[in-house]
Amino acid sequence: MPAEATEFTEEGAEAFVEHYVFGLDYAYKTGDTEHMDPWSSDACESCSALLTDIPENPDGESTFRLGASTTQLIGEELARVESALSVLRGSGEGDGGLVFDLRHANGSWVVESIRLQEAP
Repeated sequence: MPAEATEFTEEGAEAFVEHYVFGLDYAYKTGDTEHMDPWSSDACESCSALLTDIPENPDGESTFRLGASTTQLIGEELARVESALSVLRGSGEGDGGLVFDLRHANGSWVVESIRLQEAP
């Protein structure tokens, strides 16, 4: 985890989401999800759903590409990061956006929820 991705700043929250999506893409390339555990809260149902029944990927192709993000710090420990996301393969293929709700505790970020970004 890059040092910046642990900071309680807008840049830190965005760096964490970038690292999280990179880790998610790695999980979809390899089927290895163990490294994702510390980055999600136990209550994050959407996090668990993303890591359940990962489709086979024998060629190790990328699945996700993160685009531009906007971030808002909320109070003393929360952040919301809205990110453009491209799904490059599989049933959800296409462009869209995700909203990551994060909590900063014990010097690092964890994902509390991930949901689809509503169209304007």
